Amino acid sequence: AFNGNWNVGADRQLTITLQNNPSESDPLAKAFVNGLKGVTRYEGDTDNLYLFYTDGQNTMRMSFHVQK
Repeated sequence: AFNGNWNVGADRQLTITLQNNPSESDPLAKAFVNGLKGVTRYEGDTDNLYLFYTDGQNTMRMSFHVQK
């Protein structure tokens, strides 16, 4: 489970702060948690949410789609 806070600013800036520090051994879970910690902005519409985060010098994107 994740506990934390999020804050949205101007120009779709987003910060996520995790209050607990989940320790995962699975590489995919680690990448997901690190992505959440590094989120800088979001985009989306009624069907999709995109979270952008930095990984080194690269900007990465996590995509979430609403199932209907």
